[in-house]
Formats: sequence, C-alpha cells, structure tokens
Amino acid sequence: MLFEAMQKAGLNPARIQGQVKPEYVVNQKKQFNDDPTCRVIVCQQEAAARGHTLIGQTWARSVVARWCFLRHPYSFYWRAQMEDRNHRGSQDRDCVVYDLVCSPMDAKCIEILGKKKDLATSMDEISG
Repeated sequence: MLFEAMQKAGLNPARIQGQVKPEYVVNQKKQFNDDPTCRVIVCQQEAAARGHTLIGQTWARSVVARWCFLRHPYSFYWRAQMEDRNHRGSQDRDCVVYDLVCSPMDAKCIEILGKKKDLATSMDEISG
C-alpha cells in the first residue's frame, strides 16, 4: 500500500524486497541512485540492509538524508545496517530518522531499539 501510494503521488518509487532476482535489485538501486524522477525507495529491511549503497542522485542529497521506518523489529543489527545504507561516497549531510508509530507495540519496539543502541554505543566506547 505504501509503494502504491507513492506511485500515485508521482514519486516514481524504487523498491527492494526479498524473493526477487539479483538483476531486479540492481535495477531498483540504479533507478534510485541515477533516475532524477525517482524520489524515494521502499525497502524491506532484511533485503536491503547489507551490501547496498543507497545515496540517491548527486543533485538531491537531502532526499537521502531522511529515513522513515514503518516496521520496527526488535533487531538493532538490522536497524543499524539500514541506517548505514546512505553513509557512503559523497553523502555530506546529517541524516534524520523518522519512526512512524501506529500502535502501542510500535512505540515499545522503538523504545527497545533505543536501549539496544545505547548499549551498543557503550560497548563501542569501552572497546575503543
């Protein structure tokens, strides 16, 4: 529904999801990174979290400086991997993350992810 709404809004979205051929993913990344009419990419977290550079077009870096999460699994690993997808190449802007909260369970998951992030940061400081 989200992808279809973005299509109707004229954003020409790209999409990365599981259970597709590698060529499809390559084409979707190319669309997002190179096509000036593509304003957003919709990603299934586990399918897009590793091995992808999602920076967007050079002229529109601010577009990729914003992430919006609709789904909130408990895994800080997958979340951190997704947040890292646009920190490549010439990305020179601060990134803002939006968490859409649609239920009390979403709020709880976001709270848990925040605690896991704090723990990971603490461990990095101890070992660094």
